[in-house]
Amino acid sequence: LGAKSDNGVGGRGLTYTVAGWRHDSGLWTPGFEVSVRDRWLGIQDDMIIEGVQLVLDGQGERAEAQVVPPSAWDLTAEPEPEEEESVWG
Repeated sequence: LGAKSDNGVGGRGLTYTVAGWRHDSGLWTPGFEVSVRDRWLGIQDDMIIEGVQLVLDGQGERAEAQVVPPSAWDLTAEPEPEEEESVWG
């Protein structure tokens, strides 16, 4: 398991490389929730796979998964825009 930070920690995301394309439930896919235990970065939390690259080369199969905290997928409510008067109105 390898990890590299994409723009740091704290909501910005990380990329982890794991051997193989599959986990117990199937292929690594975006939207899948994973438990991240990373002593080096001090992370012990659930994260969401935001993107994944499945790689096959001379080193075999591996998945490079970009993970973010679940809060990165939170929707922010925005007010409806006010209706503008029609030009023909």
